[in-house]
Amino acid sequence: MPLSGLRVVELGTLAAASYCARLFSDFGAEVLKIEPPAGDPTRRAGPLVDLGDNAGESGYFGFLNFGKHGVVLDAANAADIERLQTLVASADVLIDSLRPTDRTAFGIDHAKLRHANEALVIADVSWFGNSGPYRDYKATDWVSRSAA
Repeated sequence: MPLSGLRVVELGTLAAASYCARLFSDFGAEVLKIEPPAGDPTRRAGPLVDLGDNAGESGYFGFLNFGKHGVVLDAANAADIERLQTLVASADVLIDSLRPTDRTAFGIDHAKLRHANEALVIADVSWFGNSGPYRDYKATDWVSRSAA
C-alpha cells in the first residue's frame, strides 16, 4: 500500500477529520483514532445497524472509521495526557479537530509539536478556524453552508 509505514493520529470528532483520516487508512497508513471515555458522539448517530445483541452501532461511524485503531484517553487523567503526547510524538501526521479548550486540556500545542518534529504534518480541522469572532462557535454542515 502506498502509505504503509505512515502513522496518523486523529484527535477530535469532526466528520471531515474522520473522513480525512479514513482516506489515510484506506491507503495503508496506521491510523489511531483518539476518543474520549464516552466515545465519539458519532457512534450514536443514525442510522444504527443492529449487531444482533440488541446493541446498535452507527453505520455513519463505521464508514468514517473503518480500518482505524481506537484509543480511549481522558483529558482529566495525567497518564492519558502523557500517553497522547507520546502517540503524537511518534506520528507522521496529526489530524486535529479538537476545540482549542480541549486541545489545551490535553497539552497539545501545534507550535511546540512543529518545533519538536519539523517533519510532522498537522491538519488543523475546524468549523470556523482558531481565531476571529466565530472561532468558538459550534456548527453543523448546514450552518457552515449558510454562513458561506
